[in-house]
Amino acid sequence: MQLLVNFGIPVLLVLMGGSAGGRYGQQFLGSVLGLIIALIYLSFIKRADLLMMKGSKAIKSGNTDAGIALYEKAINTKGLSTDYLIYAPFIFLRYGYEDKCLNALNKAEKLRALTPGQKKNLLITKGLYLWKTGEGEDAEKAFYDAHNMGIDSQTYSYIGFILMENKKYDEAYEFNKEAMEYNEDDASIMDNMALSYYHKGEIAEALSLYDKIMEKGTHFPVIYYNHALCLITAGDIGKAKEQLNKALSFKISHIAAVSGEEIEAKLKELGE
Repeated sequence: MQLLVNFGIPVLLVLMGGSAGGRYGQQFLGSVLGLIIALIYLSFIKRADLLMMKGSKAIKSGNTDAGIALYEKAINTKGLSTDYLIYAPFIFLRYGYEDKCLNALNKAEKLRALTPGQKKNLLITKGLYLWKTGEGEDAEKAFYDAHNMGIDSQTYSYIGFILMENKKYDEAYEFNKEAMEYNEDDASIMDNMALSYYHKGEIAEALSLYDKIMEKGTHFPVIYYNHALCLITAGDIGKAKEQLNKALSFKISHIAAVSGEEIEAKLKELGE
């Protein structure tokens, strides 16, 4: 839908210009006029969206600070599309800009006529923000609220995770078993279940699940870290170090469940 608004309308303006010009034998000039109008539309009416697109491009190229600055400018520019305003808080949080995330969340929550999917995405980002700022119980509520709006693997994984973060290990154990019944192939759900086994002292079961995850492969650093915890308990220090080093080979975002410093500290603890 966002692409349709951003690019569909300008294309339509060009076609309409060409069609109008064709009536007078000036299809080319009509198309040029339509193109000029389309550019004006993009430059002024969709200025905020263009700032978001430029910000995304900057972030992808590695210029995160410039990209974030463009995102912040976009959310303070009139006319920003709803989907972009809902997306911005997540990006702010992912790169560690918690204050900017909260500001964008507050703006997005004031929007009217949000779709259920948009409300759900906001709740998930809000839950992540609350978790990162030390409000675990409120984060849990936000994730459950999102879950109740539409059950899927993502909400199952967030709830299973936050229950363990809040040290509700028995509740997490039962919830993660339910999540496995919903989707036993999701890496995050499998990781939650394995970690629940770990907290229950059922290390063999945890390692069995991690073997399945590793067969498929994963790009989540925390899964390698959690696998290492189980391997340490099982006495396989060498393999645990390998998994910790694999975790460090990935770029670790602010919303990862483990930091690079924590991984390095665990390696140092093991004598690396």
